[in-house]
Amino acid sequence: MHDLKSIRDNPDGFDAGLARRGLEPKAAAILELDARRRAAQTAFQELQARRNEASKQIWTTTLSAPSLA
Repeated sequence: MHDLKSIRDNPDGFDAGLARRGLEPKAAAILELDARRRAAQTAFQELQARRNEASKQIWTTTLSAPSLA
């Protein structure tokens, strides 16, 4: 398991370590996937915030509505 932060901070060092083991460089591909994951996570959090705000508005409207009973 590799630390993404260390790959972000030093992608050349990560690739150099892979090269010492006879492996192809992977930092660029890993960083691309990480960027996509972070973007998806941000979009998800924005949708959650919208959902929470809508829920809050529904609750506020329900509390201020006259009783149906």
